[in-house]
Amino acid sequence: MKKKLLYISNQHEIVLKFIIFCLTAFLIIKMLPHQVRYKFDYSISKPWTEKELIAPFDFAVLKNKDSLNAEKRILLLNATLFFERDTAVKEQVLQRAIARIDPTDKQEAELLKQEISILANELYKNGVADETARTISFGQAKVIKGVDLIPANNFIFEDDAVNELTRIAKEKHIDAPDKAISILAPLVSNDLTIDKAMTDRFKDELIGSVSETRGMVKKGDLIIAKGEVVTREKYQELESLKSITEEYARPNRHVLIGQVILVVLCLSLLMIFLAQRRKDIFQSNRRLSIILLMVVFDVFIYTWSLKVEAVSLYIVPLCILPIVLRTFFDTRLALFGYIITILILGSIASNGFDFVFTQICAGMITIFSIKDMRNRSHVFWAVLFVYIGYFICYTSLEIIHAGNMVKVNWENSFWLLANVLLTLFAYPLIYFLERIFKVTSDISLIELADSNNPLLHELSIKAPGTFQHSLQVANLAESAMFKIGGNALLVRVGALYHDIGKMDMPLYFIENQVTQVNPHDELSFDESAGIIISHVIKGIEKARKHNLPDLVIDFIRTHHGTSRVQYFYESYLKNYPDKIIDENAFHYPGPKPFSRETAVLMMADSVEAASRSLKKHDSESINKLVDDIIDNQIAHGQFSNCNITFRDITELKRLFKKMLGSIYHVRVEYIVT
Repeated sequence: MKKKLLYISNQHEIVLKFIIFCLTAFLIIKMLPHQVRYKFDYSISKPWTEKELIAPFDFAVLKNKDSLNAEKRILLLNATLFFERDTAVKEQVLQRAIARIDPTDKQEAELLKQEISILANELYKNGVADETARTISFGQAKVIKGVDLIPANNFIFEDDAVNELTRIAKEKHIDAPDKAISILAPLVSNDLTIDKAMTDRFKDELIGSVSETRGMVKKGDLIIAKGEVVTREKYQELESLKSITEEYARPNRHVLIGQVILVVLCLSLLMIFLAQRRKDIFQSNRRLSIILLMVVFDVFIYTWSLKVEAVSLYIVPLCILPIVLRTFFDTRLALFGYIITILILGSIASNGFDFVFTQICAGMITIFSIKDMRNRSHVFWAVLFVYIGYFICYTSLEIIHAGNMVKVNWENSFWLLANVLLTLFAYPLIYFLERIFKVTSDISLIELADSNNPLLHELSIKAPGTFQHSLQVANLAESAMFKIGGNALLVRVGALYHDIGKMDMPLYFIENQVTQVNPHDELSFDESAGIIISHVIKGIEKARKHNLPDLVIDFIRTHHGTSRVQYFYESYLKNYPDKIIDENAFHYPGPKPFSRETAVLMMADSVEAASRSLKKHDSESINKLVDDIIDNQIAHGQFSNCNITFRDITELKRLFKKMLGSIYHVRVEYIVT
C-alpha cells in the first residue's frame, strides 16, 4: 500500500491531469441533452435524401409559426376591451354644469338646465372612456356589469365630447344648443377606466383558444418518399414529427453512453495533440486548465441557449474560445481546440452540417483576424471580418436551402451581429483568466512593451545607455523571431526588460559611462565580476517587485545563461597566474536558455553589446564578431536545453550581420553572408 501511495505521489502531475480530464468530460456530458436526437436534416424545396418516412404514431400537424402568429394578431385586434364604470361621475359633471348657469333669467336658466340634463344623460348612456384607450386596438368594448357590447368605431372618448354633444342635440331636436354645449363640454370627464386584469385574462383565453394544429397524420401513413421535394406542407409535417419526438423523448442511457464515447474521444484527441505538438503546454496544468475550461464554457453557453426559446442560436458567441486560446497560445492550438469543441456541439445541433460549416469558417476568420493584435483598432476590424464571415456562410446556406435569395430570412443577420458584439466579452474574460491562472496574454505583453511603462521609464532615466541597448536588442530579437518563427512580441518584451537589474549601479556598466572614470578601477577583478553578474539577480528581484510575468522574468534569468564574465576572468588570470581561481565567481548563475525566444535574446544581447566595442565597424569585423560570439555560445553548450536548430542559427547570423551593418552604416554590398 505504501509503495502504491509513493508511486502516486511521484506521479502527481499525471494524476492531476487525469483528474482535470475526467472533470472536464463529466461537466460536458452533464450539460449535453441525453434525449434521442431527431436525426433527419431537410429544407424546403430540397429533395428528401433519406428512405421513405412512415408515421410511427398518430400526431397532429402543427401550424406554421407565421400563420399561427398572424391568426393570433387578428384575434387580438378584434378582442373585447373591458371597462369599469364610476356611476358618480355623470352626476358630478351635471351638478357642476348646472351651477355655471346664469340664474338671472329664470326661463332661460330652466331651459338650459333641461337641455344640459338631456345631453349629459345621453352622453353618459354608454359611458365616456379615458383617452389612453384610444391607443389600444380592439374590436368592441364591454362595461363590467353591463350587458351590451359597444363597437370600437362607436366608442366615445373625452376629446370627442363636443362632436358627440352636437350629434345628440341634433338627434333630440334641441334648438340652439350651442350655449348648453359650451357649458357642458369643458366639464366632461371619463367615467370608464380600463380593467387591465380582466382584459388581459380575456386576451389570454382568446389566444389559448387558438388551435396550434391543423389536421392529423395517422400511424402508418407515408409522410414523404425518397427523392420527393420537401414542400411547405411536407416541411410542416416533418417539423411536427420532430417537435413531438423531441418533446416526449426521455433521457436515454444509450444516448448517454454514446455521448461519453464521443466526448472522451474528442478530448483525448486534444490531449494527444498537446502532448505531441505543444509539450510545454501539456506539462503545465494551469495552461491545460485554461484550454479545457474554455471548451466547457463554449459548451455551457450553447446548451444553455438550447433551453431558452426566446434566444436565437445565431446569437451564441462561440468564437470567444478561439480568441482566448489564440491570445494565450498560438494559431494551431486555437484552431484545433475550437474544432474539437464544434465537433462535440455538432452532435446536438439541429442542422449538423450547417452548424459545423458556419462555426468552423467563423472560427478560422476569428483566429486569422487577431493574429497580430497590436492596437485597439485591430479588435474592431476583427469583429467586422468575423461578421462578414458569418454573414457569407449563413447567406450561402440559406440560398441553397431556400432555392432563391427572396426566401432568405434576413432577420438572422441581426442575431449574427449581436453574436460578434457579444464575442467582445472575450477581452474582459482574458483579463479574468490572467489573474486567476497567473498566465500572460499577448494583450498584457503589448501593455508591457509600451515605453511609458513605469519600469521602462525608470530605466531610461537611471540607465539611459542600458535603455538604448535594450531597444536595439529588442529590434534585433524581434526581427529574428519573425525570421525563424516564434513569439516575436514575447521576445521583444523580454529584451526590453532583460537588463533592468543595471538600474541600481548603472555606472558599473560601460554603456552608461559618459566620462573616462571607470568605477571598476577601484575594485578587484572578482568584485567587478560579482557586480556585473549581480544585475541578473537584482533584475529578477525588481521584476518580481513590479509584478512582471514569469514569462518575462525567464528572459532576465537566462539572457547570459551560465556563461563567463570573460574580460574580468582573463584579467584575473593575467594578473594572478599563481593563484587558484574560483570559477563560480566569474560565471552567471543561469539557467541556460530553454526556448527559442530566450536563445534568440541571448544571441541578440551578446552581439549588440559586443558590437559597441568594435574599433572599426565594417563588414569584415561585424561578420567575424557575430560568428565568434554565437559559435562560442554553441561550443559552451548554452543552447543545449532549447529547441533551436543549426539552420535557425545560420539564419540568425545572417540577419544579425545585416542589421548591425545597417545600424553602423556599413554598405550592404560589402557584407559577406
